[in-house]
Amino acid sequence: MDAVSWGCERLDAFAIGDDIQIYHKYWNGPDEDNAWKSLGGGSLSPPAAVSSKRGHLDVFHRSVDKGVYVKHLADSTWSSWVNLGGKTEGNLATVSWGPDRVDIYALGGAEGQTPYRKTKDGETWSSTWEDLDGRFKSELAAVSWSPGRIDVVGIGLNDAMFIKSYSGGRWLAGWNTLGGSFNSPPTIVSRGSGLLDVFAVDKSGVPQWKSFNGAWSEWQTLGGVLYSAMTVKVTSFFGTKRIDIFALGGADRVYQKTYNGVTNKWEGWTSHGTAFDTEPVLASWGSDRLDILCIGKSSDMWHQSWNGTSWEPSLGTWASDAGVFKKFP
Repeated sequence: MDAVSWGCERLDAFAIGDDIQIYHKYWNGPDEDNAWKSLGGGSLSPPAAVSSKRGHLDVFHRSVDKGVYVKHLADSTWSSWVNLGGKTEGNLATVSWGPDRVDIYALGGAEGQTPYRKTKDGETWSSTWEDLDGRFKSELAAVSWSPGRIDVVGIGLNDAMFIKSYSGGRWLAGWNTLGGSFNSPPTIVSRGSGLLDVFAVDKSGVPQWKSFNGAWSEWQTLGGVLYSAMTVKVTSFFGTKRIDIFALGGADRVYQKTYNGVTNKWEGWTSHGTAFDTEPVLASWGSDRLDILCIGKSSDMWHQSWNGTSWEPSLGTWASDAGVFKKFP
């Protein structure tokens, strides 16, 4: 599943049903809660969604033919599914650096380990998938800290993390190693121009963090033992940038760890109660706002939200968003 916001009080969620169709539900204000609706398609992987400007979003999936398909929402109207071609494996990663610009990343090639990119400028998709070289065992992750800048990370065949950066209309170099030895896909976020934070779970299940601010720090352990990859979001909190990490931990419960932008320190892990089968998905539609979605043990979806002062319904309880959805490892 995935979730994205294109404006204040707007949240769009996507998940794959048991019939492998893509389902969509949106919230548009505190009193509006729409039912799940099928967008069609037939997916082998979780959907990936991105918004490049207000009122517009793109949702992608990897179909049964292993090709990548996209559906575009513009001012409340959905397009038909468009085949972007390719023969891909695993999950997709997508990012936007500004209005009407979208990048999609996937693994493909003979062994499903070669990274590829396809881009959209305005309404036009690039004609071919760009081979980014390298070989990877995990899905990729990407982030943009400013227009024209993208950083992509993946876990190589030697279990280390690698990064490749795009700026000024070109790739700056090949894949550079960030070291480490990991057992989960990577996550990358940016707190602002020139700032990067990367995360992954090591071979012992311990979460690790590395940051960039002109130069890379050493890897630092964040404590605890996790049962899933980490989902990470940067939000504004009372005028400062904070980082929130969510993952499954002991008893399959959701745990949260926060980097406090005021103290510049990590806080401890906090349990959100309730057991789930999939790692959380995060979205934020404004300052001091954070939404978490998870698929439960009965394959239905559940939701919590942070309103700036407290969790709703509460820290240990979740609101049902119903549905019956496919679970992906």
